[in-house]
Amino acid sequence: MGAALLSDPDKIEKILSTLVKGTRRPVTCKIRILPSLEDTLSLVKRIESTGIAAIAVHGRKREERPQHPVSCETIKAIAETLSIPVIANGGSHDHIKDHLDIEDFRRATAASSVMVARAAMWNPSIFLKEGLRPLEEVMQKYIRYAVQYDNHYTNTKYCLCQMLREQLESPQGKLLHAAQSSREICEAFGLGTFYEETTQELDSRRAELLAKTPEETREPAEDPSGVIKMAVKFDRRAYSPQITPKTCLLEWCRREKLAQPVFNAPWIGSSVLLSLLLSKSTSPPCGTSLRNWRNRLQPSSVYGARASLRVGWVRRAPPCTSVSERHLNKTLRAPELRTQQSLGICARSPL
Repeated sequence: MGAALLSDPDKIEKILSTLVKGTRRPVTCKIRILPSLEDTLSLVKRIESTGIAAIAVHGRKREERPQHPVSCETIKAIAETLSIPVIANGGSHDHIKDHLDIEDFRRATAASSVMVARAAMWNPSIFLKEGLRPLEEVMQKYIRYAVQYDNHYTNTKYCLCQMLREQLESPQGKLLHAAQSSREICEAFGLGTFYEETTQELDSRRAELLAKTPEETREPAEDPSGVIKMAVKFDRRAYSPQITPKTCLLEWCRREKLAQPVFNAPWIGSSVLLSLLLSKSTSPPCGTSLRNWRNRLQPSSVYGARASLRVGWVRRAPPCTSVSERHLNKTLRAPELRTQQSLGICARSPL
């Protein structure tokens, strides 16, 4: 939990007790240590009394940074005091350099297990019992995975910078720092040909999937409930990591002072249905026919999946708002919502 809560144990206890009572799943929490051992032990006892399943302890005080030494003694005292599992954290800088060090850190803290963060970012092969793999090999493999699974380049770049660390000022590090796309990242590591071949293969696969789904190119079909179904493009690469259709909808509801949407995701065979149960319904922008609006939202497919949007339209279009729907089209305006309709996104696996 947030380090700011360490000064408010009553709130900590209330939050955890509510969580434990409200779910059947195991509840855990993570804390930093307090200035005194006595206060720390008093806090963890109160936390244990809430019924949580385990506690992770970062062996540094709230104001301390990674360069400060981790207090193995405090973590050990906590582990010896509590009856629930204690997860030791904070050993990346001082203790954990390879796989064997993880077990040594666990023994030094008498913990049940170890949480590794920074050391794993620096070289994920730290979990291999055979020992660390060369960093260049690890980065090359990571980049290949990132391209194959269409990872956003900003996240790929961040992870690679964490691996390079002090080598960021090297020629390769400078190329990585200047990269503004997955293509440029691949070129910085000599994987330009791999990027071209992989993206061509993925594009071909997408075209093949589109060719196999003629139902998505049909005219919108209306069922007896008045819901019109049509295909809508949703390509994750077109969005920044912070913006998704769900966040756009949430922001729009807040601006319009509407109730927040409720999401329901039941599994239906190989399909996942995300129903946005709104207190209002949707209609096309004023002056825009359903056919024209649909044409702006051309059917498409994300690699390995088909996406379709189910929208409940009202017969008479209400006045439009001036809110821009960034996730659909910059030229479109957010539709006004009315009662007793729903908006949903259905993603089906082609397998």
